[in-house]
Amino acid sequence: MKKTDNLAVILFFATFLAFGIINLVDKRTPLLSTGSVWFDSLIAFGMFIVGMFLHEGIHALVGIVLGKIGIKGVKFGFDIAAGNLYTHFIEPISARAYSVALIMPAILTGLVPIALTTAFAGPILVAPACLLLAGCAGDIVMFFSTLKCPKNALIADHPTALAYYLCYPENALPEDFIEATEEEEKEALKNSIGQPFYSEKAKKKSVLLKCLGILAFIALYVLMMYLISILMKNI
Repeated sequence: MKKTDNLAVILFFATFLAFGIINLVDKRTPLLSTGSVWFDSLIAFGMFIVGMFLHEGIHALVGIVLGKIGIKGVKFGFDIAAGNLYTHFIEPISARAYSVALIMPAILTGLVPIALTTAFAGPILVAPACLLLAGCAGDIVMFFSTLKCPKNALIADHPTALAYYLCYPENALPEDFIEATEEEEKEALKNSIGQPFYSEKAKKKSVLLKCLGILAFIALYVLMMYLISILMKNI
């Protein structure tokens, strides 16, 4: 989780700085897509909300089409402690299908919107596109992990954690295969998620910190929009 959080921060700032500068330097793109800072901000907020739901929908669609699981084999939910939406595959699917399901949202809701907003929109709309890519950090980490999985293996999605089970048919076990015990699994999840999430008090604290973080981000964003609106009047 710590690796994922760090990657999310890096992805957002690296892409926003790089593509935001390109957008500003390119004189063919407008400073404001709608002519108003606040309308641009409203569209940016809408982009992010729609993008989050699209992200999960793409996971599900790829799982259904490539993984060949029924609609009932997909479960949607909201992780209160982590503060994010999630899609869970109830049935095991092939490693290839799982890999594609992981990476497609990063391409379709991250890279594509970044390219389009950089080329045709204003810098305010580049921000939510970069934020959507940053939201794919966990998927990207998982994607590179699954590339190491044998093609004949099946992957069972973990119902709550950013993790998966690597499964094999009984007659196709590799020679060095060692099945994890229940105690080893709990220890691995504990090390991955972190001890704080193993108490109700810590969960409530985590949710509170998430809410405060979101409010702080919104406050900073509104302040930035106000400063940009003042700047626009002087240009």
